[in-house]
Formats: sequence, C-alpha cells, structure tokens
Amino acid sequence: ITVTGNYSRGDGFVPILAGKRGLADGPAAYQSYGMGARFVTHVGDIGRIEAAIRAFDDRRSRGLPFSDNRNSGADASFRVLKDIGGMSSMLLAYAQLREFASEFGAVSADRATVTPTLDQYAVPSTGLGARFEVRPIEGGFYNDRELRLGLDWRRTSGKTRENSNFVAGAPTRSRDAGGLTETIGGYAEWSADADRVNLAISGRVDHWSIRNGRRLETNIGGTVRSD
Repeated sequence: ITVTGNYSRGDGFVPILAGKRGLADGPAAYQSYGMGARFVTHVGDIGRIEAAIRAFDDRRSRGLPFSDNRNSGADASFRVLKDIGGMSSMLLAYAQLREFASEFGAVSADRATVTPTLDQYAVPSTGLGARFEVRPIEGGFYNDRELRLGLDWRRTSGKTRENSNFVAGAPTRSRDAGGLTETIGGYAEWSADADRVNLAISGRVDHWSIRNGRRLETNIGGTVRSD
C-alpha cells in the first residue's frame, strides 16, 4: 500500500511589469493540494491485482478581480494481470472526474478597474474506460514470436454552464452546452525476431460517435435566445 499527499500555497507575484501596473493589479495567489493511494497484491504465482485512487484541487488568481479559476478532480483505476492457459492477460477499468470553473474580466485602459465579462461557474466532465488484452507468455508456445489481441472502450462526457453579457456587474445571459463522445475498438499485433530482422504486423478497428451535443442560450429571467 502506498499513500501520497501534497500541499502548496503562495501569495504569488504580480504578473504585470511594475511600470504598467494599476490599482486593479495584485499578486496571483494560489493554493493546491492532492492525495492518493495505491494498493498492489499478488494472487499466487500467476496474477496481480492493482487499485489506485487520486484526488486534487487547485485554485488560482491571475492577479486581477474576476480572474479566479479552480480545477479539481478524482481518478480511480483497477487492473488485474493473470496468466491463463499459456497466455498472459490484462484487464483494466478506470474513471476520471473533473470540475473546472473560471472567471474573466475586462480591464480599463488605466488598469484601475475591472468589469466582469464571463463566469464559467461549472464545467464538469467525466471519462470512463476499460481495456482487455491477452498475449503469449514470453518463452511459451510462440517462443520468439508474440501475438497481442485486445479490446478497449472509452466514453467522455462534459458540459459548460456560463453567465455572460454583464450589465452593471450582473449577468444578463446564460449558456448551457455539452456533449458526449464514445469509442470502442479492437486491435491485434504480431511480431517476431528473424535473425537480424524484427517483423511486426498490426491492425486496429474503431467505431466512434459524437452525440447529445447541445447549446442552450437564454436571457436570464426571460426568453430563449437559441436552442
């Protein structure tokens, strides 16, 4: 079992040259932390099980009002390696969760004031995947030749929720958009050593799709602008 962790913070530096700074400019402070754990165990002489999990959070400012951003997430994976009837096999499954948020502002010519222009207050995404592969054990039936056969799958979904077109410091428009992508594929590879020549033949077939795409814009508290 392995456990890890990290933490860092700082007041940051002012990212604008001293001679060009205004009243709105300040240091770009940050704070970041993360933690994780990994577990490995052997199953007799023919297998191994691995599991891992990790989470993190990172918050930063770009040195101006309305410039904060945050990135956080968590990863988890589970892998099994085992020898089956003269073949080694591997099964992997994983999940990735992400959350992002960011603010944007317009700086006046004298850099004295900042006006909010966009607030991406929720930009979540999720990734899921799995993979299965088999191959001959080195020195087994195929001797100096090797064959790999595998299948894999990945699905990614995400969306963004934003407020924009600020008037007197308040947003007047809202946007909700997102979509999903998915890929499933299979592959094969054969390789061999022939004296001083290494031979390899491989191929892959994928089926992919992009769907559930959407973009809804509304006037806050009013009508739909586009759907």
